[in-house]
Amino acid sequence: MLPFMEGFIRYLMAKDLSRKTLKMYIDNVWVLGGTIIRDVSISEKHKDDPRQKILEAVEFGGCLPEHSSGMSDWELASFERMCKKFEKFLKKLQMKGA
Repeated sequence: MLPFMEGFIRYLMAKDLSRKTLKMYIDNVWVLGGTIIRDVSISEKHKDDPRQKILEAVEFGGCLPEHSSGMSDWELASFERMCKKFEKFLKKLQMKGA
């Protein structure tokens, strides 16, 4: 899972994003990663293909972190934007056969 997350962060770093925006996306990637790790540790279903689990987590609005009820509307919107960007990134990788 980490190579996909690292690749996405490198992809974001290559964009012309402000430091604040980049940090926000990186923080959200780690929140998503923690959520996926929690889900995978509960279920063995996705251990063979971490890219598939990540893609499933970000498709159709993404998976929400455990503490999402305590997140502001702005934080939730930020998390959802990151999920949409990550989804596009992962689908491009699939099309390339990576």
